[in-house]
Amino acid sequence: MVTTNSASKGAPKSVGGTLADLLAARNLNQTEAATKLSLTRPYLNGIINGKYPLSMDLKMKLKSLLNVEPDFWTGIQTAHEMWKSSPEGRRQLLEQGREELYNSLDLRGAHVLVAHEIEEAINGGAVEIDGLDLRQEAHRERLLQTSLLLTFGSVATVRSIGSEVGVDHDLTKGLVLKRGQMVEFHTHEDLKLHGRVRVVVNGLTDPFATGFVQLFCHRLREPGSVGQLTFGLINLGPMDLPLRAGDPCLSVSFEYLAQESLVHV
Repeated sequence: MVTTNSASKGAPKSVGGTLADLLAARNLNQTEAATKLSLTRPYLNGIINGKYPLSMDLKMKLKSLLNVEPDFWTGIQTAHEMWKSSPEGRRQLLEQGREELYNSLDLRGAHVLVAHEIEEAINGGAVEIDGLDLRQEAHRERLLQTSLLLTFGSVATVRSIGSEVGVDHDLTKGLVLKRGQMVEFHTHEDLKLHGRVRVVVNGLTDPFATGFVQLFCHRLREPGSVGQLTFGLINLGPMDLPLRAGDPCLSVSFEYLAQESLVHV
């Protein structure tokens, strides 16, 4: 009778992966196993692929079919969850998620990511953005059809046009950018781009996206780059502009580089 999970050099198998191995060891395909367990084949396939959990009733059926105790599956699940939360487990899962994402995006070739693909790129680890949590509704509202809005950081350096001497301001308390002043910022969000995705700065968000405010920044952030986006604004008038940390400031798009167009790996 099987009672323990066998050790391996790789990651501990998931419940579904272990079930697939045990069925294969008994020369049972999924259709045959599903019939013996009084399940549909799609449902059994969902369990193997981690879509559905093992119920206690099914664990009892597996005891008869595979000669394993119900507690065996608890041990498998615990070992796998511990591995997933370990540094090595997180690293491997992140790499696996990226590769799966790249494979799906390669079908479309090089293109600008749309909203659901931006979210997939973030969730899949192809783009890491510290300071952004798409589980929060306020953050999700910054995800548009083909772009994402980044926000002002907490410090701004203000100087007059032509002057190299600037004064740092705490932007959490707000700042009024007067006509003829220049201000330099970092975005609140830190970006880390991996092998196939780059960022293009589209421009300023409203109400700054007018002819009276000039934007200075590097418009392209290549794969492999890390850090906040740095940019400058000049108020050319006629009105003063209130600024505050956390307010949307830059619209950025994400470009996927297919294998044939990939320059940086």
